[in-house]
Parts: sequence; structure tokens; C-alpha cells
Amino acid sequence: MTNKKMVEIRGVTKRFGQVVALNNVSLEISDGEFFALIGPSGCGKTTMLRTIAGLETPDSGSVHIDGKDMTGIPTARREISLVFQNFALFPHKSVWDNIIFGLKMKHESGEIADDKVRESMKLVGLEGLGDRLPRELSGGQQQRVALARSLVVEPKVLLLDEPLGNIDFKLQKKMEVELKFLQEKVGITSIYVTHNQEQAMILGHRIAVMNQGINEQIGAPEEIYSKPKTVFVARFVGEINMLKGTITSTKGDIATVETEFGRFTAPSPEALDSGTKVAYAVRPEKMRIGPDADACTNRLEIESVKMIYKGSEVEYILDLGNGQEFKSLAQHPTVKEGKGPAFIGWNSSDAIILEKPSLIEGADIDRVLLGA
Repeated sequence: MTNKKMVEIRGVTKRFGQVVALNNVSLEISDGEFFALIGPSGCGKTTMLRTIAGLETPDSGSVHIDGKDMTGIPTARREISLVFQNFALFPHKSVWDNIIFGLKMKHESGEIADDKVRESMKLVGLEGLGDRLPRELSGGQQQRVALARSLVVEPKVLLLDEPLGNIDFKLQKKMEVELKFLQEKVGITSIYVTHNQEQAMILGHRIAVMNQGINEQIGAPEEIYSKPKTVFVARFVGEINMLKGTITSTKGDIATVETEFGRFTAPSPEALDSGTKVAYAVRPEKMRIGPDADACTNRLEIESVKMIYKGSEVEYILDLGNGQEFKSLAQHPTVKEGKGPAFIGWNSSDAIILEKPSLIEGADIDRVLLGA
């Protein structure tokens, strides 16, 4: 990955009737970067991908690829390749003919084109399968054909729209790793649209979390997860425990928050005045239960505990009362299921205070907390 900007989105707005799919969106993607777009259904992520590809025309703003304004440039001349969820392979053509199709469209043939196909097949692990038809391949092999067909034309940008959505879970996990190492090996700028947050965290050098046509936050996976800027981002990316609260005091960089279950402390992201409404949040893996909670700076008595065994870890469902539940993750059981009293705890440094519900104008913190 270099400092060179390969894709630039400048103030792009796209409407479908009364619906604003993209609302004055701007972002920059570096040469060689693997960039992931995530967000709930209808957030604009697929529209963004289609706009970069030239399949949608923005109402305002512009798309630049490798420094060139793409306004009015058709998809075939944008030096991009697309990989879709349904693979879009020609069922009557062999693996070889599927892969070489793009080169023929560019009027490339002969030994040079054949060498490119062989290299692409080797790159994605399809050696020896050139004569097979798509129906004779596994789902993972079909996905590799789609990737090879996209890479063989040597695009400047690879666009991937839910490319692992049609294969089973175990194969998805395998393909995630393969796709990550393939992108690093080839070094091609890649933009990946997915609803799967874990895939985005695994694959993306950076992630954009989209919401109602805007970017709520752009950053590295660890930044998005550990330092969300809004309640929306914190709720959307991973599991999180969250309470409504009010700042009561600030001492140094530590603030005290009053909630319906007591007062708790956390680092304050900025100087927040007393009386400010906030969300107080803790990730499940940061919570401790039973004796492990005794040394924590924040503690809370719970009414009951339910346990879900997940093989590599244990998930606890913790009843706080008043219909409020927290979740906690542990590597091994630490308390038994049943009624309390029991205590949970977490350290101040592991908690997050969020003042902004969303970057959407007029967003209400109570509604966003409820996922509305």
C-alpha cells in the first residue's frame, strides 16, 4: 500500500426518488489498500460501489480513479473489475474460457493472453481445472474462477460485492484468509462491500461504517472497534453493553456517569459538562464475573446469570433488572447459572463514553440506543 490515492469520492450525492442513497459522501482510498464498506441494509454501501463502477451516475459530486475524473466514462473503460455474490460465471463455458473472456473483450489473444490466464489460475489455486464447467466445481472453486477472471485483466481497482455470501460458513472462513493473502500478494486496490462485520475486520486495512447515506466513521479495524465515535458505530460493530447516562463530574481525564444502575467511571473523550446525556458502554470481553470482578474499578450486582457454551468461549447473559441485560465473554466458566446475587465488574479504562448518537442530523440518543 502506498500514499498514492487510487480512488477519490468527492461530495457524491445519489437519490432514488425521495430516497437519498448517498448524501454528500467523500472518501479517499490508497493504492494497494483493502477498503471495506459496511452498514445496515439500505445504508448506501452497494450504491457507493455501483457509483465507483459507473453502474450508477451521481446526481452531484465526482468519482476519480488514479487521478482521472470518471464523469461520463463507461464501466468498461474505468479499469475496474467486479466480483459479485452470485459469481456471474458463464455456465456453458469452461473455467479457462470464463477467465479469458475479459481479455478477449479487450481484444487480447494468443500466447500472451494464455500466459495471463495460466498465471491467474495459478494465483488462485485452479491449476489443472481449466477444462471443467462451473457446475463441476465446488462453491469455493467457483469463487476462485470469478476472482481469476477479475484479476486477469489487470484492473487498477477490484470491486467486491458480498463475494462470500453464497458459500457455506466453513468455506467462508477459509476464503477470508485466502482472499486476504491474495490481495496482499497482488497488491491491488480493493473495495469490499459486506454486511458481515467480522469479514470487514479481518480483511480491511480500513473500514467505512455507513448509515443512511453518510460515513459515520472511517478508520482501521481496531480503531472502529475500540474507539467508536458514535453510539451507532459502537452498536453496529460487534457486541456491546450500553446504558443511558448523565455526566455528573470529571476529574482529569476520568468522568463519572450516573445511570439507573449506579455511578460508573470511564475515560472522557473530551471535556464534557455535568448534565451531558451520554451512552456508557463496555464490550462483553472486558467484563468480569464473580471473584474476577472484585478488583475492578466498576462493580454491579446482577439478579441472575444464564450461560451459553460456544466451544472456545462461554457467553453469559446477565440480568441487571428492569428488563436490561448485559453480555460477558469468558474463556472458561467462572460462575454457575442461576439466580443471584452475583457481581460483575470492569475497569474504567475498558469503558467507553459516547456523546454523539450518530452523525445523522437530529438523531436522538435514546432511539439510537434502542437500535431505532
